[in-house]
This record gives sequence, C-alpha cells and structure tokens, in this order.
Amino acid sequence: MSLSRLQSLLVERPLWRTSELAAKGINSRSIKEALDRGIAIRPEMLSSEGAIPGILANADADLDPDFDDALAMMMLPQGVIARHTAALRHGMGDGMPRAIEVIVPHEVAHLPRQANVKLLRTRRAEALTEGVATRATALGVDIRMTTPARTVVDLFRSGHKVPGDVAAANAALAAYIAKGGAGGEVKRIARHFEDVVLATVEAAVDAATESLTKGYAA
Repeated sequence: MSLSRLQSLLVERPLWRTSELAAKGINSRSIKEALDRGIAIRPEMLSSEGAIPGILANADADLDPDFDDALAMMMLPQGVIARHTAALRHGMGDGMPRAIEVIVPHEVAHLPRQANVKLLRTRRAEALTEGVATRATALGVDIRMTTPARTVVDLFRSGHKVPGDVAAANAALAAYIAKGGAGGEVKRIARHFEDVVLATVEAAVDAATESLTKGYAA
C-alpha cells in the first residue's frame, strides 16, 4: 500500500524530501523497493560526486532541464540562483559555471559534498528579495532566480573583486540591452545596493544603450 502511495506521490510531484515522504506515511522499505524497481532514483547533480542525501526523485525527473536548479532549491529553499548561473539561464552568458551559484543567508549551514552548489553568503536581506523572480516548474519545485537586470548588477558587483567577472558583466549587459531590456531597471537596482560599482554600472548601461542605438542607425 505504501509503495503504491509513493508512486502516486512521485507522479503528483517528481521531487520530494524524504522527510516530507515520511510525514505522509512512506517508510524506508517502500523507498528501497521503489529504488530497486526503478520507480524512483536518488538524484545526482551534473558534475556532482554522488547522490544528494535526503531527496528522492521520479525515475524520469533528471530529464527535465530544470532538474539541477530544482535540486538546489530543494536544499536551499531561501536561496536565489544568481551570477554566472543566472546569466546562462537568461541567455546572457555562454560560460558554464563549475557549480550552481546560489545566494543564501549568511547563517546557512554547509551543504553535503555531493551538492554541486557554490554558496554566495550575504547578510543583506534585500539581496534575497530585490530583483528576484520566482517561477514554477514541472518538477513541483519553485525556482528563485535573479532577474536579468539584477544579474547584470551582481556580475558588476562581483567584478569589483573578481576581475574576470567584469567581462562577463559587460557581455551580459550587452545581451540584456539587445533583448530589449530596460537600462533604467539596471540602474535602479544598482542604486538600491549603493556600492562602489554604481558609477561603473551607470556608465556601462549608457555605453551599451548608445552602442545599440548607433547600430540601429547604421
């Protein structure tokens, strides 16, 4: 009975924490049987070192393009996918990050070694809400990610410490403007964070907008 209930739950929602399943009366024997029969899998992230503990997935869940991001959200429900990962997802970058970059509250504990996630810790509450959008997925897990404009700002902010990120920031900004993104929104978010890159971001937005305008005129 527990196995059939588990099958129904995995159809209803392809990703579950084992603690959630236990609360619904699913025991470890049923989970083992589902794994043995190929009904369920212990999920692994791309380039990870093994299965993520404490999570169970429908056997076909890893075919979903949102799979890795959804796993990151399962482990970090307060987190926000950001920087190079967000740029790639928004079509504003072509570099594949070594790990999914996730902004988290400073006090969040370390993740298991199997999680291919880079934690970007913050003490600023607005870093987890300003310029952040949430979208639903077919996996039943909502994904929180920085918007395209916020992603541009974050890359410029990280470029202040990581020189290589400046080129990525300018490339992301150019793609954002070319896609019709509002330069004013990038400036607004940059002003909200009020850090040392504000002048750099404003100048870059003006330059990117002017370059696109000249391109249209030509």
